[in-house]
Amino acid sequence: MDKKTRERSKVKTKIILFMFVSGFSLLASAKTIYVLKTKGTVDSRTHLSAITELIEASVEGEKGFSVTGNRWKADFELRSRLTQLGSKYILTVFKSHNKKTLNSQKMTSRSLEDMDVVVARVVRAVLRGEEAAANSKVNEVTEEEQVKSSRRFKAHKQWVFALGASSATNLNESGSFKSFGFGRNWNIDPDYDLAFLWTTHISPSGSAASLVNLSIDLLYYFNKNKSAPFLVGGIGYAGAAADDDAVLFFSDDTAGGFSAKLGGGMRFFRTSTVNLGVSLTHTMMFADTTKSNKKPAVTSFQLQIFY
Repeated sequence: MDKKTRERSKVKTKIILFMFVSGFSLLASAKTIYVLKTKGTVDSRTHLSAITELIEASVEGEKGFSVTGNRWKADFELRSRLTQLGSKYILTVFKSHNKKTLNSQKMTSRSLEDMDVVVARVVRAVLRGEEAAANSKVNEVTEEEQVKSSRRFKAHKQWVFALGASSATNLNESGSFKSFGFGRNWNIDPDYDLAFLWTTHISPSGSAASLVNLSIDLLYYFNKNKSAPFLVGGIGYAGAAADDDAVLFFSDDTAGGFSAKLGGGMRFFRTSTVNLGVSLTHTMMFADTTKSNKKPAVTSFQLQIFY
């Protein structure tokens, strides 16, 4: 055997030894799982046994986990329950250690034929601490989810009337303004509303100072309760006039351009067809007035009626 052949042989030996050690390390670091027999309200024991086998196969398919037959030496235990509720099946899997439940996940299936997909997702979620409803892969969508995704939330449409007071900046008017609003609101989701609003702010002192804003607003609710706080943001187009003491109710110091709105508030009686709200918002224009070269803005507090 020449020198080159001996060197090649040493390299191969090192590679084989490295692969063996790496494989042994991965095997040693794998968490062992003991799978208990599935229980439930399903009449057929065959179905329950099949679920147990699917759970074991799913554990073996997850990297870093392996099934063991020794319950007392296992790192974790998986308990499962299959419940039939009408025409649907609910699979719940519990992960425990030393008789203490660490976490659990469940999913619903419209038929037993989908159980292979349901088991794979629930087992993966409970082993890795994920949400089963959010960990699907492209080939793991159940019939139940397909039916749900084909349904649409029916948007609830309402008229909006608003009344309040506001304070303006860069309009040469220091007093408070009267604030009025009118528009249309769509409850597009339990968490979101979309609104198209016309709002005007006028000075009650007889000066020419005013600001009119037409905006599209998005409202986000912090919870789904009857009364909920919200954040609102919007973009629109506004026109403003600053008081220039020229002619009563008229001004040569005007501005027109895009605007932005940001604020928050509270909505009451959300489950009723008629509900109330209060809001505190700040609206700023991006355009300068023609003479004073300032960007008008208003901060307003309004009582809103939705019906």
